Amino acid sequence: LFERHIPVDSLRRVLAGLSYLHHPREHLRILLASFVIWAVMTAAFWVGLWLALDQPVPLAMALLCVTFVNLAALISAAPGNIGSFQAAAILSLGFFGIPAETALLVSSALHAGGLGVTLCAGLFSRFFQFFGFGHGGPDRRLRRYR
Repeated sequence: LFERHIPVDSLRRVLAGLSYLHHPREHLRILLASFVIWAVMTAAFWVGLWLALDQPVPLAMALLCVTFVNLAALISAAPGNIGSFQAAAILSLGFFGIPAETALLVSSALHAGGLGVTLCAGLFSRFFQFFGFGHGGPDRRLRRYR
């Protein structure tokens, strides 16, 4: 009965993914990386909101917006979080009196900027992986594409 509802292989993979919890140094590195990511996202939202609204905004506004957007990403199945990102941002910015139309425009610009940075980083990484810079040559798995 258990194997029909939850495949045992999937459960094993989930447990293997949590194996880092037994290694405090890895746990600390992951927590530090998460903190840095949240800090960078909050700073980007803070600057973006400040520029978009053409007035200084409280840091709490950016942090609340980042929190709502990330929580929406957890429950959303939309590709690239399109729609859920904007809905979460509109909701969070509404607490600070930002009109929904303005929040939609600002959140769309912030989302497009974030997706653009991610796309550029991915293409940059793929370029270096494909041509093998820094690794002594191209990745063997990619040689068939040349």
